[in-house]
Amino acid sequence: MAIRATIVAMLLACESAPAATPLQPKPDATKLPQGTATQDQPQATVTGGQGMESASPCVDKELQKRGLDKYGGDQGTMYPGGTPLFHEASGKSLDRAQYVYSHHPDIAKACGASGAGP
Repeated sequence: MAIRATIVAMLLACESAPAATPLQPKPDATKLPQGTATQDQPQATVTGGQGMESASPCVDKELQKRGLDKYGGDQGTMYPGGTPLFHEASGKSLDRAQYVYSHHPDIAKACGASGAGP
């Protein structure tokens, strides 16, 4: 009986609580005002003017054909930090296509990448 009374009291307390005020959006920490960066940005290996997450359509097509994720791992693979392209210890970032080519020379060969293996 005491448990029932406690649950009823909790429910009544929730109903009588003041309405929550809407949360104010937090400022986007990735968009700092110019000149306020707190640390140096890591130098990235970029090929062909493409960003670190970009890759050729051929790479994406070959990964999809093989049933692999966008980094060449099995579907559902979880990566520390969300990506295998950033090495936290060294602070270096890799180009996604180069990462895939280094782990899948067959994809590099299929996409005609230079240094695709023997």
